[in-house]
Amino acid sequence: MKSTPARMRQILLVTVTALFIALLAPPPCRAIAPVERFVLPNQLVVLVSEEHSLPFVTFALLVDAGARRDPS
Repeated sequence: MKSTPARMRQILLVTVTALFIALLAPPPCRAIAPVERFVLPNQLVVLVSEEHSLPFVTFALLVDAGARRDPS
């Protein structure tokens, strides 16, 4: 099958139109679960966000420590 310039322009036009329509589509709307903040006696801050409709648990640990926090 030979591709002619007219056929290539048609394919390009369809592709650009499809991309343009996809960009105009609204983003999916998803509610964000509220975040609870707890400060433990050792000043550790715990942020909890519960989403009971999902069957998994995600855990992330960020520690504000290291050489930049060293007083010397």
